[in-house]
Amino acid sequence: MLDHVAFGALVKRKRGEKKLLSINLAEDVFGDPKRRRHLAKIENALVLPDPETVQKLCAVLEISEAEMAEIRNFRLVTQLNQIPALDRDELDLLAFHFGAERAHDQSENELRSFLTLKAQAYRSLRRRVADLAGVSARIDAVHAAIETALECGDFEAAKGLLVEAREGAADASVETLEITAKLMERQAAIALLQGKVRQAQSLLSSAAESFSSVDPQEPARRKIFRYVDILWDHGLRFGGDGLTRSKAMLRMVLTDDLKDLNSWLWAAGQNALAVVLSDQGGRLDGAPGTELIGEAVVAYRAALSVYTQADYPVEWAMAQNNLGTALSDQGERTEDPEGAALLAEAVDAYRAALEVYTRADHPTEWAMAQNNLGAALQEQGTQTEGADGVAVLEQAVEAYRAALSVRTRDDNAVGWAMTQENMAIAEQAIAMHDANPDPRPHLSAALQHVEAALGVYDSDYLPAVHDTATTLRDGIRAVLM
Repeated sequence: MLDHVAFGALVKRKRGEKKLLSINLAEDVFGDPKRRRHLAKIENALVLPDPETVQKLCAVLEISEAEMAEIRNFRLVTQLNQIPALDRDELDLLAFHFGAERAHDQSENELRSFLTLKAQAYRSLRRRVADLAGVSARIDAVHAAIETALECGDFEAAKGLLVEAREGAADASVETLEITAKLMERQAAIALLQGKVRQAQSLLSSAAESFSSVDPQEPARRKIFRYVDILWDHGLRFGGDGLTRSKAMLRMVLTDDLKDLNSWLWAAGQNALAVVLSDQGGRLDGAPGTELIGEAVVAYRAALSVYTQADYPVEWAMAQNNLGTALSDQGERTEDPEGAALLAEAVDAYRAALEVYTRADHPTEWAMAQNNLGAALQEQGTQTEGADGVAVLEQAVEAYRAALSVRTRDDNAVGWAMTQENMAIAEQAIAMHDANPDPRPHLSAALQHVEAALGVYDSDYLPAVHDTATTLRDGIRAVLM
C-alpha cells in the first residue's frame, strides 16, 4: 500500500532538488501545465495518485526503486515506536504526516519532542477507536478498515470511514446522537493529529449542536466541559491556534440566552474562557499578552457575578483563586501605581479564596492558595520600599510555610520543591531589601530552601527548573562567601 503522504513529501523534495517549478513538472508528467493544481494536491497528500501518475513522477524526478520501497513499506505505527533512532530525513517525513510543513526549521531535538507528543496522541486515538467495536453494526462494518488506515497513517481514509459509519442513522434518538458524536469526536482527534484545528473545531461544534433537539442546554454543556478542553489541550501542547479556537467556541456559547437559561453553566463557561485567555496571554509578551490577561480578569469577574460565596462556595473560591492569579500576572506586567493596585487586588482575591479553602475541609486547595498568596505577596513586597516591603515579604514566607505544612515531599515532591524554591526567592528578596540591615540569616535560610528543592529536581527529568534552581543556589553561595 502506497503511503501517499510520504510519496507527496518525496515528490516535493525531489522537485525542489531539481529546481523544477510545479508548472513545469505538470507539463512533463501530465502534458498540461494547468494540472499543477492537481500536482499540488499530490504533494500535500490531499489525493491518492493513480499508479500511472506515480510511475511518471518517478521517471521525471528520478525516484529510485529503493526510495519507493521505503514508501510502500511505510507503517506509521512502526515509525512512531522508533522515534529516538530515526535520522533527520525520517523525522522530517514523519512530522509531515502530522501537519508540520516547516519541520526543517526545527532542530532534531525539537522534532523528536514534537513527534513524541504526537505519538502519545496517536496511541490515545487508537485506543478510543478500538473502544468503538461493538457500539453499532454500522461501526463494526468499517471498524477493521479504520484501524488499518490509522496503522498505516492514512488519516484521510480513516476520517472517510468514520463518516461512512455515521451515515444512514435510523433515528434521532439520544442513543444514536451519542454514537454519532463519538464518531465525530474521533474524526476531530484525527484532524488534530494532522494539525487541522479549524476542522476539529467544526466537527466538535457540529457534534455538540446535534443535541439541541433533545436538550437546549446540552450543546453548551458539551462545549464548555468537553470540547473546549480538547482544543485547549492541543493548543498548550502543540501551539498553533488551538487556544484561539477554544476561545472562539466559548465566545459563541456565552450568550445572554444561556445566562437566562442556566446562569451556573454560563458562569462555568466564563471561568473556562478566563483560563484560556490567561494561558494565551501568558504566552505573549508586551501589550497583546497584557490585554488578554485583562480580558481574563473581566471573565473571572463575570463568573463571580453568579458564583457567590453564599450559593456556590467552592466555585466562588476557585474563581477567586484564579482571579488572583490573573490579577497578579497583570500586575507584574503593569507599571506603578496601577500595577501595585492590581497586586493588592490579587492578594485580596487569594485571601478571599482561603475563607472557603480551609486546611481542614480542602487541604490541597488550601495549600495551592497559600502558595499563590505567597507569590503575590512576594511580588508586592519586592516593589514596596522600606520596612513595609520587608514586612510583606515576611508574610510571603509565612504563606509558603503554611503551604508546606500540607505539601510534603512524600505526598507531592515536585509541588513541595517548587514551594521550597519560592521560599528561597522570598528569603533572598528579604536579604537584599534596602531596609534589611543583616542579610546573612535570610541568605542562609534561602540556601537551605533551594538546596532542598534541588534534592527533588532531577537534571534529566526536570532540566529547566533544575538549571534555574542551580543558578539561584550558586548566586546565593557567591554572596555568602
